Amino acid sequence: MFQADFHLNKPEEAKKHFENALKTDQKNREARDWIVKCNQEIKKAEDITKKLYTSMMSHLGKGLEGSRFYHNDGKDVFQGVGDWHNDMAQGMMSLEQELEAFGETMPEKGSNKHDIGDQD
Repeated sequence: MFQADFHLNKPEEAKKHFENALKTDQKNREARDWIVKCNQEIKKAEDITKKLYTSMMSHLGKGLEGSRFYHNDGKDVFQGVGDWHNDMAQGMMSLEQELEAFGETMPEKGSNKHDIGDQD
């Protein structure tokens, strides 16, 4: 049964069985040998998975030209997003005007849980 798990590509389960056999008989040479084989198979599977994900991740970001992240001319869509100039606010409402326009008011000082109190 233990070897069946191993041959059914279940080396982790087989290893547990062989480790339990070793608890019963610490001198069980065959169980020790099978644990070594299981560890080798587990390592192989981990290496294959690692190579697969490495390959997948290395292809991310390639071929994005023409996608939603780039203009047709190849320039980054987000270029300059963090830039701010006061002339950009020209024609915009002040906070007070915006509050009045939407019928809202500023919350009273100390009315929220995040208020840290007076800082005089």
